[in-house]
Amino acid sequence: MNHRIEIPSVEQVLARTSVGNGFHRWPTYIEDKPNHVVVSYVEAPAEVLRKVLEVADDPSDYNWDEKVDFSDGAWYVSGEPVCDIYGFAPATEVKA
Repeated sequence: MNHRIEIPSVEQVLARTSVGNGFHRWPTYIEDKPNHVVVSYVEAPAEVLRKVLEVADDPSDYNWDEKVDFSDGAWYVSGEPVCDIYGFAPATEVKA
């Protein structure tokens, strides 16, 4: 029997995380405890989450969306900063 694993598109991930009114809920912390799982979320506007997901999108990896993380007010893909909670690019140091 062939089992085919579908690689999710950005649109599919957005549909899965939508909570209405243009906002999406993204898990930020998951901990398995005996008899239950603890999950924390951040809610972000669609345009911000779409930007982050487009950076992470990898049509050769069916788990590409698991590389997206939110921590300390910023979005990361594979540990690299993408933007802050408002969608602005991360601040970089200016060398004089």
